[in-house]
Amino acid sequence: SQDKWNELKSKNVFNNRTLQNSYPPGSIFKLMLGAIALENKLIKKDWKVNCNGFYDFFDTRFHCWKEDGHGTLNLTEAIQQSCNIYFYNLMQKVDFDLWHKETSKFGFGKTTGIDLPNEKKGLVPNRKYMSNKYKNRGGWSAGHLLNLSIGQGELLTTPLQIINLVNIIANDGDSYTPHINIDFASTKKNVSYKKSVFKEIKQGMSDAVYKEGGTAYNINISDNNVKVYGKTGTAQLCANCDIEPHAWFAGFMELKNGKVFSICVLIENGGKGSDKPTKISKEIFEFIMSKYV
Repeated sequence: SQDKWNELKSKNVFNNRTLQNSYPPGSIFKLMLGAIALENKLIKKDWKVNCNGFYDFFDTRFHCWKEDGHGTLNLTEAIQQSCNIYFYNLMQKVDFDLWHKETSKFGFGKTTGIDLPNEKKGLVPNRKYMSNKYKNRGGWSAGHLLNLSIGQGELLTTPLQIINLVNIIANDGDSYTPHINIDFASTKKNVSYKKSVFKEIKQGMSDAVYKEGGTAYNINISDNNVKVYGKTGTAQLCANCDIEPHAWFAGFMELKNGKVFSICVLIENGGKGSDKPTKISKEIFEFIMSKYV
């Protein structure tokens, strides 16, 4: 009926959220910042930061999700435990223009080219965008970049862009145009980062799954035929409000026979990324294993 049709339209059920909606990616974007810093030799892999639970930037205090802090961490440990303070410090070493240019190389702020209509580009803010947005509020400052470093603030991505990031990491820089039609001519693309950079990022993603304190521990599959890599994200939508954050998990699974499967799970207003998205992903990976192992 017309009434039922109008009700369905009002609930946005016809949106393909994979590519037609964009969301703040939360801590998944820490992978991006870590890769940029390593590739551009802004830090060495053993560069460490002490997290005591907060980061003071002029008159504003930024907090880690772990109130009492993580202690002293290097990059892989910061990815494993998803430490905000580490990446707040790291962002101060990265020029904003460089950050924007490098994130664009990984496909953010542009469409993937999938053979489906109305794909969104998301938003990767540049200096001009930030200056225009904050011109009537004293202008933007480096403090705004702290939010971007942990996938918050003005940054918006589609789940399809996030899984494309995972594919680039899994394939040491290579990705292919995603498609539904089996006859679609997929184009190979490459992000020419050093393999050592991807190795460090993957180590942090592996530790997030298998090491104590890893935020992706729920997806730990103890089977010698498989290795899982992952990163969780909890994307806040507002400060001091009752709206639940979006919950993310993105990662990939390598089977001993050489097959690799990537996944991205996003639950709108789903709470912590370390909870439901990791559990859902584990069930999917275990189903895949039952078919291919």
